Amino acid sequence: MIDPRCWLDGVIDATKGDCDEWIELLQSAIASVERNESTVDFARQVGLERGVTGYVYHTVPIAIHAWLSSPDDYRKAVVAAIECGGDADTVAAIVGGIVGSRTGEKEIPGNWLNDLWEWPRSVKWMRHVGQTVAVGGEGQHRIQAPKVNPVSVVFRNVLFLLVVLFHGFRRLAPPYDRTLSHQSSN
Repeated sequence: MIDPRCWLDGVIDATKGDCDEWIELLQSAIASVERNESTVDFARQVGLERGVTGYVYHTVPIAIHAWLSSPDDYRKAVVAAIECGGDADTVAAIVGGIVGSRTGEKEIPGNWLNDLWEWPRSVKWMRHVGQTVAVGGEGQHRIQAPKVNPVSVVFRNVLFLLVVLFHGFRRLAPPYDRTLSHQSSN
């Protein structure tokens, strides 16, 4: 089990006590976890009832709360981050990285891996990256990064750009907001 106070002491030591606002946010996350409050409730308490923003003082305390609430339950921790809304993909990625580094791939729901589509990268490629990083962490001198076909990456990114642009321009076309047009016709 993780001792949140001991973890926070490590953060304070690492920052040499120069980050008072940061430490206060982390302390409030830990206090909320100790009161068994949900991550969504904590987000509301810190003023993020409309969702978590991409601001580091918002994303990290929410991610830390979700992690400390479920340090050994990958699915529960990631879902808690997503339920907060807003920049949920960023917060969920942080939580997934933290919890996953502790639990390993075995705790990631199978359907999440099976349904993953990140072409030209694959789950096999991601496993290879993880193994490469793990071996590199053991002190080997030279690590060869896994390769991806650069032409495939460019093609994927252009396709993704077109999808994003289509959705962006579609939002500019009528009907702009069905609730407003409905209200004005009454």
